Order: sequence, then C-alpha cells, then structure tokens
Amino acid sequence: MTAEYRITPSSDNRFVISDLKNEYAGTFFTRKEAEARVTRYIQDPALWESAKLLIHTAIAAQMEVHWVSRDAALFWVKSAAEIAH
Repeated sequence: MTAEYRITPSSDNRFVISDLKNEYAGTFFTRKEAEARVTRYIQDPALWESAKLLIHTAIAAQMEVHWVSRDAALFWVKSAAEIAH
C-alpha cells in the first residue's frame, strides 16, 4: 500500500479510496477489494490519470451540452460507463 491513496471506511460499511488530492477513486464492499484496486492504480498511474481526465472531460461536456448540474452529468456518464463494458 502506498501513501498516494487512502482507504477509509464509509458510513454504509463500504471502503472508499481517495488520492492525495482527495479525489474519489472508488467504493468497494471489502477492504481486500479496495486494496486490490489501489495496487492496480499504483502499477500504472499514467492509465489512471488519463482515465480520470477522460471522465472529467465527459462530465464537463455533458454539463455544457445539456445544461445540467455536475451531479446530473456524473450520473449519466457513470450510467453509460456501466453498460459500455
């Protein structure tokens, strides 16, 4: 585990990963799942950073094109990402 990411328990008995900038990086049912994801982030930080940039760009585009809030844009981007794989 590295100090670049932290895993904290949430109020709904899950584990939340965030980075040093306090940017959300995921929520998991077990600490073991969260630690495995952090290991992936550490192995290739360039992929993680470019993926975050793509998501931020998609959210900004949704907000601008459809005149919706950040929360609404995030909902639609996450929904599309879930069915895209």
